Amino acid sequence: MQQMQRRGFLQWLTGLLGAAVCSVVGLPGVKYLLESLGRGRRTARVVQRVARLADLTPGRPLLVAVTARKQDAWTEYAQHVVGRVWLVKSGGDGGVQAFTAVCPHLGCTIQAGADGKTFVCPCHRAAFDAQGRRLPSSATGQENHAPRDMDALACRVVQDEQTGEAWVEVTLEQFVPGLRHKVARG
Repeated sequence: MQQMQRRGFLQWLTGLLGAAVCSVVGLPGVKYLLESLGRGRRTARVVQRVARLADLTPGRPLLVAVTARKQDAWTEYAQHVVGRVWLVKSGGDGGVQAFTAVCPHLGCTIQAGADGKTFVCPCHRAAFDAQGRRLPSSATGQENHAPRDMDALACRVVQDEQTGEAWVEVTLEQFVPGLRHKVARG
């Protein structure tokens, strides 16, 4: 009878030790996997100086890349291109407009038009003027599939503290394509 109690106690103790070992090894592993899955869903705004103001020609769009630190699951990239931005300097006041290079129709990359002053999406021929507004079908001779104008981004001209040069600083955001109204991803 006493041997049965001892055997039951040893079985209980073995189960307890097994559970302790599993939690010590298993819980950090589960936490690691859950954190890596959550990283891909975070979409942060990236604020970055992208071009010197002197490098912009009034009325001529300039495509610039925005780079940032990116973590993809378990791999970290120091300087990874996270987006591209079109910059357009106005002629009179020297102000700058910034637009994401992602087409609001299906998310293709918008390119400069043949005239160098407009924008066109190569996927479905969506067309935009220099201020990022959709061009009507009458101006292009074909249907414009874009549901809205190009997505404008916040930008400002800042002075470099060391050199005194004027730089264009852009806040890169991503927006949901295919919608009539601009909706930030996130």
